[in-house]
Amino acid sequence: MIKKYGIGMAAVLIAISAAAFTTNKTHKPLTQQWFVLNSGNPANNTSYQLAPGGGADPGCPTDPNTVCAVLTSPDASNSNIPDQSQLTAIKTASSNFTKRLNGLEYVRP
Repeated sequence: MIKKYGIGMAAVLIAISAAAFTTNKTHKPLTQQWFVLNSGNPANNTSYQLAPGGGADPGCPTDPNTVCAVLTSPDASNSNIPDQSQLTAIKTASSNFTKRLNGLEYVRP
């Protein structure tokens, strides 16, 4: 009888011990921030930098000629540049940055 319960108790203790050393895999969702276009291809996330004020609205003058800034989530590995997949989605939705969208600002060239 002790053998029967002893093996069961050992199995429970092993399971509890293993669970105590696992890490929580949930990630905090990244919030959207403004990224200002420095130079280069507006479709490339390395052409942007986090807007001054920790990603605050840069307040670009409006003119549908040149991309100024995008509002999107930061890259998971470098929070100073926008996420490339979201930037690609913005490019597609704006017809290659030619159509005005919320979260996409333009400035005079």
